[in-house]
Amino acid sequence: MSGLTVDEIEDLYGRYGESVLHRCRQFVRTDAEAWDAMHQTFVRAIKYRSSYRAECHPRTWLFTIATRVCMDELRVRKKHAHNALDETNEPSDDGVVPQTIEAHLAHKKTVTRLLALFSTKIQEIVVMRYFDELEVKEISMQTGLSERTVARRLSQFLDRSRRILEEQSA
Repeated sequence: MSGLTVDEIEDLYGRYGESVLHRCRQFVRTDAEAWDAMHQTFVRAIKYRSSYRAECHPRTWLFTIATRVCMDELRVRKKHAHNALDETNEPSDDGVVPQTIEAHLAHKKTVTRLLALFSTKIQEIVVMRYFDELEVKEISMQTGLSERTVARRLSQFLDRSRRILEEQSA
C-alpha cells in the first residue's frame, strides 16, 4: 500500500502524537513551539500522505516529517538572529563548559543550533546519529546511502562544527 487516508493519519495522531511531540521538544526551545511543530507535522502528513510507503514504519515517517518541520523552524530563527550560536558558550546543566567537540555534541541543544547551518542531507544523518543514537550501518540501511557516504557526511558535520565552535570560543 502506498499513501494513507486522512482517517489513517488521524489514527496515527492518536497512536504516535506523544512520541512526535517528544521528538519536537528535542529541537525547539519551548513547549508551545514543540506543540506547534507537532501539529505542523500532522498537517504535513495529511498534505503529503501519498508519499508514505508501506515498507516504512509510520512512526519513522512521522519522525522524518517532524525533524524537517523543526529544521525549517531553526532556519527561520537563524534568518532573524545575528548569531545562531549565541548561547553555545553557556554552561551545561552540570555547570561545566564542554572542552571538546564531542563534549559539545553531547549537548543536544548545541547540536540543534549547529544543524541549522547544514544541508538537509547532513541534518538527517546527524539527527539519526546524535538524537536517535543509530550507528553508521543502521543509518545507511534507513537512508539507502552507503556507509562510506554516511561516515563522510558525519565527518563534514564534525569538522565544520569544530571550526564554528572554536571561532565562538576565541
